[in-house]
Amino acid sequence: MYFTDHCLLKGIPGSPFTECMADLIAYRDMVGLGVSPEYSREEKELNALASFWFVCEMGADALHEIRVWHWFYDHPEASVEELKKVTIDIANDIWNEYFADIFGVRDIPIFSIYSHFINGSLYLHSYPLGNIILMQLEEYFEGKDFEEEMVRICTIGKLTPDLWMKEATGESLSSEPMLRAVRKAIDNYN
Repeated sequence: MYFTDHCLLKGIPGSPFTECMADLIAYRDMVGLGVSPEYSREEKELNALASFWFVCEMGADALHEIRVWHWFYDHPEASVEELKKVTIDIANDIWNEYFADIFGVRDIPIFSIYSHFINGSLYLHSYPLGNIILMQLEEYFEGKDFEEEMVRICTIGKLTPDLWMKEATGESLSSEPMLRAVRKAIDNYN
């Protein structure tokens, strides 16, 4: 990032990009340490499946965080008991809307487990978005020199997320690369 041409653009578009960069490096830690000769097809496919599930799970947590904070702003005089009840109710609502049919059980407040978001900033969205960005970069990096591309994309600077992604990959920010990677992984395991 220190090689960005314009000092006011030094940095990245936001926290989802921080999460993405951390995972891009972490997924290649064994290669970097010399333990594994390459980032294998199987590792890429398993990471695609893990990223997809992570986006679903953390996306629900992020949605929960946003809805609770929205409620809290609408009810600034709420008591601790009211906030607790709403936090659990919203978690159940999200579970019932997106997961109950899949798992066959309703009213599971598991998304309220990230209770530390009550005293922090809105950040949980960074995790699923970071993984969506990660999978788009993974697709773009295929067949390219990872080190060269990392240096290039890290020097783009603090642009808007979509413009940054267009500069990095030539495409708008999209979940399609993740979905393609998941379909490919599933096809290879069937």
